[in-house]
Amino acid sequence: MYRQLIAPLGILLLLTACSHHDYIGDAESLSVPESFPVMTAVSEPAELVCSTLGGDEFVALRQRMGLDNLDLKVAVARLEQAEALAQNSRSGLLPRLDMTVQGSRGRSRFGSGTFLIDTGLANQYQASLVASYEADIWGRVRDEYRAGQFSAEAAEQGVRMLDVTLSAQLADVWMAIIAQRQLADLIEQQIVTAGRFRELLILRFQMGQAQAADVARQNQQVLALEGQLELTRGRLAMLLTDIAVLLGNNGADLTLADIRILPELPSLPNAELPASLITDRPDLRAAFLELAAADAELGAATASLLPSLGVSANLNSVENQVGNLFGDTFWQVGLKASQAVFDFGQRRSRVALADAQAQQAYYEFAGSLVRAINDVSKTMAMAESQDTYVARLESQYLESRKVLRLTRDGYRLGLQNFLDVLAAQQSQQSLEQQMVEAKRMQFSNRVQLCRSLGKAPGAIEQMESGE
Repeated sequence: MYRQLIAPLGILLLLTACSHHDYIGDAESLSVPESFPVMTAVSEPAELVCSTLGGDEFVALRQRMGLDNLDLKVAVARLEQAEALAQNSRSGLLPRLDMTVQGSRGRSRFGSGTFLIDTGLANQYQASLVASYEADIWGRVRDEYRAGQFSAEAAEQGVRMLDVTLSAQLADVWMAIIAQRQLADLIEQQIVTAGRFRELLILRFQMGQAQAADVARQNQQVLALEGQLELTRGRLAMLLTDIAVLLGNNGADLTLADIRILPELPSLPNAELPASLITDRPDLRAAFLELAAADAELGAATASLLPSLGVSANLNSVENQVGNLFGDTFWQVGLKASQAVFDFGQRRSRVALADAQAQQAYYEFAGSLVRAINDVSKTMAMAESQDTYVARLESQYLESRKVLRLTRDGYRLGLQNFLDVLAAQQSQQSLEQQMVEAKRMQFSNRVQLCRSLGKAPGAIEQMESGE
């Protein structure tokens, strides 16, 4: 009776020893806040805002980037490698059939002493068919296949996230180019205006109504604006180089639409709920799939501790002529069971390694989730505060125009000195330039919010794998 219980108890103890920690369950039980700390009252669906962000010209640029960006091509090549590896791991689930054909020519002897017979030169041909199949009782092969599939799906999500990231960079650079063009035009207008005022001062100086210092100060203002214009043109040249790299272009034949006014600012995208990030952000989906792959690898490593079972069948033929092969055959069918008795801890080390990798993948997913939630919260807060800042800046600019007009009138009447006029003029020009940059930052904040939500700016439809 006791002997009958030994085998079942041994198998039960072995299976218990082969169980592993449920890291997938830990990941699915991670808690997220019910809502984001900052939610804007004026918002639109993220898909609508992000897909149209930047205007039609940017959508066309994004399509060019999708075709020519070298980083995307590298990522797609890596995806194809992962898919090939996943397909290769599937072969372990299916039976295998090998065929071997070989031929030889030589002399042979048999017998001994006076009965030694020399057969002379002769040809010999041999062929065999071998069919084999491993019964995946413990799920090791299935786990290896699942790990490959999860890794390939994670690589696909990595391509999608790279597309989101590069699209956000492209949108930022494109908006910066438009803003720098607009700023250059604005500074040129300011130089013209300051130059005209300088001419008036020179005329007043010649009439004895202004001092030489006033003319010098105004000339200094013109020179300062000319310096700012050169810096703006330099930044524009750098941005054109950046966008050429994103478009996979060396810059020699880069052609861009001559847009000089920022497009209409869209509403803020709706951040919805933090839990939706897990399904919306490609990088979070990739991290979860990497965890699933690591968990499957752990299952395969654990199953390798158990015996392997298989079946094989052989069909052999040996003939003196090729045409007679498989005319007369002999066959064998057999079962095979194998179990490593002592391997110096190799399989246990593989399990320990796979467990550590699964644990690492779990913490990486958890960390990515925390960073993603904080990313959305920060970008939403920055976007809202930037909108408020622009509104205040516009009010400040209107007041600066009023101050400049009053101080100029007072200067003509002799009620104000020229330093007051110069200060008012510099304040207005500075606010005009700040307005351009502040509005560019509004677009940049929306771009970054779209990125943090896993939405590619200018993406009408999600990019397909391999395109």
